[in-house]
Amino acid sequence: MRTTSFVLLLMGVVAAFCVTAAPSSVACSQPGTLTISYTWGANKYVGLLNNNVPSSPVGTAVTNWNNALATASGGCAPIIQYGGTSIVMSFSS
Repeated sequence: MRTTSFVLLLMGVVAAFCVTAAPSSVACSQPGTLTISYTWGANKYVGLLNNNVPSSPVGTAVTNWNNALATASGGCAPIIQYGGTSIVMSFSS
């Protein structure tokens, strides 16, 4: 009986440790959301400097940003375009 109680207690301790100490996923973690603390006027051009970021995903992101901003603002949003340093994107592995 004493051995059974010890084994059950040990299993409980191991289970509690696994739940609290182990990461929830072994996959890559999701990076945090970046917050922009400044604004641009309606229909102003915002330059995007692409530092070593693959151009195809950046082009898709720019298109999606412009479409979403235009839809949300009724056509009075800033327009993100390549060139300039208002937004600087860098990539490192």
